Amino acid sequence: MDKNEKQSNNKGIIMGAAIGGASVLALALNKKARATVIKGAKQAITQINHTTSFIADNREEILTQIKNASNEFSHLLKTANQDIQVISEKAGHLRDVTKSVKDTTQQTASELRDMKKQTNSSEEPSVSHEE
Repeated sequence: MDKNEKQSNNKGIIMGAAIGGASVLALALNKKARATVIKGAKQAITQINHTTSFIADNREEILTQIKNASNEFSHLLKTANQDIQVISEKAGHLRDVTKSVKDTTQQTASELRDMKKQTNSSEEPSVSHEE
């Protein structure tokens, strides 16, 4: 880090500390703001306590639901994996069938050309060379 970057960082730290200090001072001097912050903190603590109690009281049911959801998810993944394997197999089969159709079509086309050549050569009139 060069000297300018260090000075810039130091200025940022000092500015942040000044703003934070001013906020704390304003909060300490403003009774209404303090009361609002304290009230919010108490509400948060109450909500956390209720949530903790709910989890403690319903722990087994929550764990059962999590296990069931996990099992369902595992089943879905297994099913999806099986479906992907089937699709992959079908794609391979389709690729093989397509190649077979292509080869058969090429062979048939070749045979038809050969038949056409034979037909054309047998239909040509014979030329006699009599003079």
